[in-house]
Amino acid sequence: MAEWSERWLRTKAHLKPKTLVGFESNLHAYVLPTFGELELWHVDRMAIEECVADLQASGLGHSGVRHARQVLNSMLQLAVEAGYLVANPAIGMKSRPPVRS
Repeated sequence: MAEWSERWLRTKAHLKPKTLVGFESNLHAYVLPTFGELELWHVDRMAIEECVADLQASGLGHSGVRHARQVLNSMLQLAVEAGYLVANPAIGMKSRPPVRS
């Protein structure tokens, strides 16, 4: 995933600098610590759900979790379109605000 993330990020060079910085920040702070050492095809829906739950439990706000999930989704979607994955395990995930007690 770390190698793929570098390739994916290069495809975003056309974006506004602030957007690109946000992608890079989310990638390095939230996506790569969990998925960076994994092969692309080892990222499954359960791992993504667990990552989202961990981010919420860590106190990351709803929009931060949503942005991290969007970065991961975009990376995985490009892997599907490039023929590296059959399906994107992040497709259809809904942004859910954390449950407050």
